[in-house]
Amino acid sequence: MKKIYPIIIFLVNLAALYMIFLWAPPERTLGDSYRVFFIHTPSAWVSYLAFTITFLSSILYLKTRNFKWDLYASSSALLGLLFCIITIITGAIWAKVAWGLYWNWDPRQTTTLVLMLAYLGYISFRMAIDDKEQRARVSSVLGILAFISIPLSYLSTIILATIHPMPLIPTSKLQIGVEPTILQTLLTSTFAVTLLFLWMFYITVEMYRTIDTIKSVKMENVK
Repeated sequence: MKKIYPIIIFLVNLAALYMIFLWAPPERTLGDSYRVFFIHTPSAWVSYLAFTITFLSSILYLKTRNFKWDLYASSSALLGLLFCIITIITGAIWAKVAWGLYWNWDPRQTTTLVLMLAYLGYISFRMAIDDKEQRARVSSVLGILAFISIPLSYLSTIILATIHPMPLIPTSKLQIGVEPTILQTLLTSTFAVTLLFLWMFYITVEMYRTIDTIKSVKMENVK
């Protein structure tokens, strides 16, 4: 299954790229330039998913003191930060196309920046602490506190005055005005990016496990 999974991810992402650049029709107002939306939205969703995994894993570490959960939390936070940066960059490109400026200090842009900085701080604190147990404990607390920035980011388009489009949720009431082809492309690209994240998460966890094993062996040899 481990050998088949990358092939599945490749084929799904290849299909998503085909739908994004060739199958989905140009948007009536923005033409082909709107296609960055199919990268921006899935990246935002995956960053939320990754940070939620960090949040839940942090709680489980504090409850069980099992370093497995700290490993999951830190690995997911690192990938979440990567996808959050992609979200901000593609969002800036979208803003330039739609509104004429890369950065408008719109509530969604600003709260997403806060979200990125919160988890950048999380990663920075981890790197600054050498003791494994202390690092896991402090990181877990930060992973829980940083999660507050996620609902703030998501709800900013609902509770604050913003020029950012409302969140697109695939329900029958909210699909009015959205072409089925565009919606299908969005759902496919979101699924593809989610699969990619899960594979990256697995690789990252295994990489950190290997690093920890090597460090343990070195410490034993020194003793």
